[in-house]
Amino acid sequence: IVQSMDYAWYSGESDRPKVTTVGSGKCHYFIGGKHFTGTWVRDSISTNTVYYDDNGNEVLFNPGTTYIQTLKSEKDVEILG
Repeated sequence: IVQSMDYAWYSGESDRPKVTTVGSGKCHYFIGGKHFTGTWVRDSISTNTVYYDDNGNEVLFNPGTTYIQTLKSEKDVEILG
């Protein structure tokens, strides 16, 4: 999962990112070797992030380990291959 999020910086220091993990934003995800786009939503710090496809349906991931990469919202994702 590539999850677009808002970043800020503690005391303006570029080596101390502060990532906004509550709210919503765009995401890219891969299932069965295929690329999909959608959105993520997290209502509060005490709830799990939920992922939705472009039609608004909740995405169900396969059992096992899932890697999540956060990315600044203003950055573009380039899918190669």
